[in-house]
Amino acid sequence: MARDDWLVLIPGAHVGYIDWTEYERNQTTLQHNAGAFADGRRGSVPREGAGLLQGRVLCGLCGARMRVRYQQVGGRQAPYYQCTEASVRHAGKLCQSIRGQGVDEAISALLLKTVSPAALEVALAVQDEITDRVQQADAVREAQLERTRYEAELARRRYLRVDPDNRLVADTLEADWNEHLRQLDALQREQDRQRDTDQALLADEARQRIAALTKDFPRVWQDSRTTPVERKRMVALLLEDVTLIKGDTIDVHVRFRGGQTQSLTVPRPVSMARVRQTPSEVVETLDRLLDTCTDREAAERLNAHGFRNC
Repeated sequence: MARDDWLVLIPGAHVGYIDWTEYERNQTTLQHNAGAFADGRRGSVPREGAGLLQGRVLCGLCGARMRVRYQQVGGRQAPYYQCTEASVRHAGKLCQSIRGQGVDEAISALLLKTVSPAALEVALAVQDEITDRVQQADAVREAQLERTRYEAELARRRYLRVDPDNRLVADTLEADWNEHLRQLDALQREQDRQRDTDQALLADEARQRIAALTKDFPRVWQDSRTTPVERKRMVALLLEDVTLIKGDTIDVHVRFRGGQTQSLTVPRPVSMARVRQTPSEVVETLDRLLDTCTDREAAERLNAHGFRNC
């Protein structure tokens, strides 16, 4: 028999430095922070660079997580979102490469529109729903606590009625009573802890924070002192991931935290060859001028009409 076949995990069997919930939370954080190149492990920790969606872009063609590459454009670093899964693992071609500036601008506009005073009523409605759910959960926990308290009282009565001379029965009933008391104490402590946590959701301060968020977010987002890393942290709180598909246009599918989705269409950037291509009207005008003018005269007339090459 293999050694792993008889390993059994019993959370909470012994007292540890941290509880099981905190351990799982730490493991999730470590997984999210992983920067190694592996399936599903492209880290989401914000790093330097202007790419707003670093660590959150998925390829809409193959489903792999896309990487960010930077290229010098116009004196600054421009982000490109690239799917390198096939090229890295199978020596194939790039699945797709998308210039990130237009996508990042579209996502910024979407976030500013979503986290706005217009969304305040929805946020407060969600807060009211949370309040109802919290109260329902509290009622269920209170009923369970009352049932455990009743069972502990029954165990106490059975123990007090036993004949003291019958030690075996008395010891069994005493152990049963103690077990019910331990369960009651654990439930009571959990109920008190949960109520303290719920107060943060039910308090008026929570509603005030929601209202303040819709006013502060655009100001903080657009502030020139806000660094790209800080914007990425805000994106991580709001967005789960963004899927990109490049065709005649760039299809952007956004998945928010909580499951809500929204799709956008971003025009494809104009290629540098087309940017530097001389407009057809300039070519036609130049052809007419050269029939009657010298090169210098044609250039002067083009400049006079506003057709300049710099």
